[in-house]
Amino acid sequence: KIIKQKYGVGRICVKCHTPLYGLLKLVKEIDELVQGDSALPKFDAFVPILSLPHIMGTELSTIPADVPYITAKSDLVAKWKGELSSEGFKIGIVWAGAAGHKNDYNRSCPLKLFEPLMELPGTVFYSLQKGRGGEELADCMRRHNNLIDLGNRISDFADTAAIMENLDLIISVDTSP
Repeated sequence: KIIKQKYGVGRICVKCHTPLYGLLKLVKEIDELVQGDSALPKFDAFVPILSLPHIMGTELSTIPADVPYITAKSDLVAKWKGELSSEGFKIGIVWAGAAGHKNDYNRSCPLKLFEPLMELPGTVFYSLQKGRGGEELADCMRRHNNLIDLGNRISDFADTAAIMENLDLIISVDTSP
């Protein structure tokens, strides 16, 4: 909305990775959403999304506070609400990013670092971890009955967002969630 008003942009087309499609298709300011390797429509200008803050001269004082700007579908939020515990303080965790990331050593951590938190009474932890970390998770779940694995049931970022809307806190390393 701000881009259209401030810069006189007509249509906004966003190209995204396929797992983001279900989530981003709900953003009403996006006029056209292209996923994966699909061809882009004809366009007049292209800007990588992470360059927008610099191009727009973003400063702390100019960041809009109309949040959340991305929300999950209400039916997915309701589905996951029914599958999560109604008891306790619900905490989502992600401890590892993509192993192939060039800086993964500085951004991922062992799951065992979260274990002292799992001793807090009245807490339920939900693993939102996808891909790697399965062996750590299985081992940790044997020691903590308040840790539940959702990772293998999450199909895309629409699911992740719906789960997150049902949690009280999310603790994540430098990764997508």
